[in-house]
Amino acid sequence: MEIRGRRNLRVHRSHPTGGWNRQGDHAMTKNTATSTSALLANEAGYDPIEDRLRQIARAIEAAAKCIQGPIVLAGHSAGGHLVARMRCSDVALDVADRVQRIMPISPLSDLRPLLQTKMNETLCMDMAEAVAESPLLCKDLRNIPTHVWVGANERPAFLDQARWLADGWPDTQLTIAPNRHHFDVIDDLAEPDSEMVKALLA
Repeated sequence: MEIRGRRNLRVHRSHPTGGWNRQGDHAMTKNTATSTSALLANEAGYDPIEDRLRQIARAIEAAAKCIQGPIVLAGHSAGGHLVARMRCSDVALDVADRVQRIMPISPLSDLRPLLQTKMNETLCMDMAEAVAESPLLCKDLRNIPTHVWVGANERPAFLDQARWLADGWPDTQLTIAPNRHHFDVIDDLAEPDSEMVKALLA
């Protein structure tokens, strides 16, 4: 996405998202969740999280070739985890110097609680991977301002994960949006004059 002012903003609609919130599972009551795409990827025989990170990084680089100027990244739920990881310098991102802001929306920032859930029987993630892939635990961060956004009416797990990231990372703000839940918190991205878009493009 190229920033030329809000009225003529060019947007590549590759908004990362995913399925952290699974119906019929109690994982979210334990401050964790999982991505449907990650589950399917694991069954294919490769590391789902690491592979998904590479895909997102390459997609960002491909979009960046189509435009000039600074880039802002936003991702929701599982996508919030992915865009947060783009700030971690262990993730290769050739256009990192063009990223001026990251907005993880309802992100999962600490994967360690996932180890305690039945979902991990499918993911087969160990403690080392959970630590390595948790944005909250990243020690070498790129100098990219970050604004975490979460709905006030979300499940406590998502509120906790958002607060942990905002408290644990430098140069990071937190907004708890009133009257928003997990499924409508991103609606304001469609409104150019919304507080969410203003914060993203600040």
